[in-house]
Amino acid sequence: MTAKKFGKLIGVIEVSISQCKFLIYALKNSEILTEHEIKINKVDNSDEEEYDPVELWNAVQEVIDVVIGNLKILEIDTNDICAIGITNQRETSLLWDKKGEVFNFLCWADQRLIPLKNSILRSTRNKQNYLRNICGLPFDICFSAIKIKWLIENNKAVRDSIRKKECFFGNLDSWIIWNLTGKKEHVTDVSNASRTLLMNLETLNWDSKLCNFFNVPISILPKIKSNSEIFGYIKNSTILEGIPIASSLSTQSSAMIGQMCLNAGQIECHIDNDCSVMLNTGEEIIHSENGLLTTVGFQLGPKICYALEGFIGNSCSSFDWLKNTILPSESNNNFSDDNISPVSSFIGMRNENCFKKVREEEVVFVSANKGLCAPNFLFQAKGFLSGISINTTTQQIFTAAKESICFQTKSILDSIRKDCKTWPSFNKLVVGGEFSENVDFLQLLADLCWIPIERPQISAPVPLGAMLSAAITMKCISLEDFKTTSTCVPPIDSFNPTINSDMSDERYVKWLSAFKTSLCVNEEKKRVDEVNTLLETKTAQQFIMNSLPGCLYLFTSYVIYVLSQELMNNIYGKKNEQSFSLFVSLSSSAVERSNNEAIMENLKNSKEKAILRLLSTFLWKKTNY
Repeated sequence: MTAKKFGKLIGVIEVSISQCKFLIYALKNSEILTEHEIKINKVDNSDEEEYDPVELWNAVQEVIDVVIGNLKILEIDTNDICAIGITNQRETSLLWDKKGEVFNFLCWADQRLIPLKNSILRSTRNKQNYLRNICGLPFDICFSAIKIKWLIENNKAVRDSIRKKECFFGNLDSWIIWNLTGKKEHVTDVSNASRTLLMNLETLNWDSKLCNFFNVPISILPKIKSNSEIFGYIKNSTILEGIPIASSLSTQSSAMIGQMCLNAGQIECHIDNDCSVMLNTGEEIIHSENGLLTTVGFQLGPKICYALEGFIGNSCSSFDWLKNTILPSESNNNFSDDNISPVSSFIGMRNENCFKKVREEEVVFVSANKGLCAPNFLFQAKGFLSGISINTTTQQIFTAAKESICFQTKSILDSIRKDCKTWPSFNKLVVGGEFSENVDFLQLLADLCWIPIERPQISAPVPLGAMLSAAITMKCISLEDFKTTSTCVPPIDSFNPTINSDMSDERYVKWLSAFKTSLCVNEEKKRVDEVNTLLETKTAQQFIMNSLPGCLYLFTSYVIYVLSQELMNNIYGKKNEQSFSLFVSLSSSAVERSNNEAIMENLKNSKEKAILRLLSTFLWKKTNY
């Protein structure tokens, strides 16, 4: 039987602490031919989210075996696979001994690291941005250097392994590449290395001063490579033996490429279990003054693209928690298929009526189940739900959770605008990820952030970015073709705001008030003061009073003009000057209005008096609004 020909194929391994997936792409049209996914469970006897690296590696081998079996069933020649790409969740860290001992992964939000972080802050007199000018990051538990330091201080086996010079550090990418290459290649890429607190953003190498600050030996760190080059060749595999690993990227960097945000000034948002908003700043390093992260976007050749990033740690995961914990009975009615993820289940939930109900009931949700990330960085923060009444429904709570993601995204966009005042203002937000499959959510995001949304018609932008990066390495496609080829650039769906900005800001102020309350619970006075500053400049009452529908504004302006012309035609001579001065004074203040009652008495025409009183009442109210 003749095998079907799809041209060159590229495989992509997508890994996180909770799942592992392998996909096969046909390069000629970027079509996914087959894929398989396995869920990863955390270690049972751990209070925190620890994961077993050996279980993850076994899952990688299993998904590869299943997908290769699918290719044979589909009668597709496996010899057409020319390269493998890897994309992974950043910041999850582990240490292992080259002789075999492996220590569990520490996930990005491990709460055990908070005392160590606080100790580091005290040593720097609470200067959270002490190292930002070198690495672009503040002190926080999600970054790898603090995890390494914690493991060294709390595990004697780690210290012994370092003393014997047999210890290796890596994120998920380094661990997978180490095993795929038969334990020969200890490497990482710039997008993962930039999130360790140990890499110099300008040199793109490990910085000795940073390593000394955290007491991390440079010898345990992997070699840093670009996102698009050969990382090694697969060994000890009867299926993919000798195939090159041609790309490695973090999921956020891969999403930027998959959503075609390749030029400086483009901004994208990837929403999945977590949410990341990244502005491509090209070759310019912008150090944020508003809580954002300066990081590597991607490097597909000799030139580097930096990024300014805000990060939300609880997006889809908040809905998963609501479904399984707070609303298990009612939500199960909405999720008839147990295999459907909480993200895809929202496709059936219409937003319009639910949004109106939320406005009536004032339900507000602050999603901080794992703390708050950039631009707030408060990992001890707690989630907050307010405005519940006897009439509150499941859908209202879910919609309030969706609103929370929108408002946190809005705060990131506002921070980006403040940091990039000299840059041209961005006029759209490119959104992708599993959560973007819900069109009602995208419309809500456009309304509440008050920015046009574009969604590329891509089912999986993260593995697509890894696949395209591998294709560039293998010279199957050039970087210029990559930017223009129709098979790479997908069609888009657009979502424009359907409410005015004042209505959006009114909801934002109410959410900020709830956010302020959640900060008060954690006794974060500094952050409360920051929110108070926002609330001082934005109040719900001002938004309502300052908002006039366009048609009403035009109509009333025309009526005022006609009435003023009639008044000027009927009043002549000195009366004309007096009435005109009265008209101006009435529109400026109520005090002047009361002082001109004598002039009103000089006007004998009752019709003219009525017109002036009407104008004075209308204009006085308008100026006081």
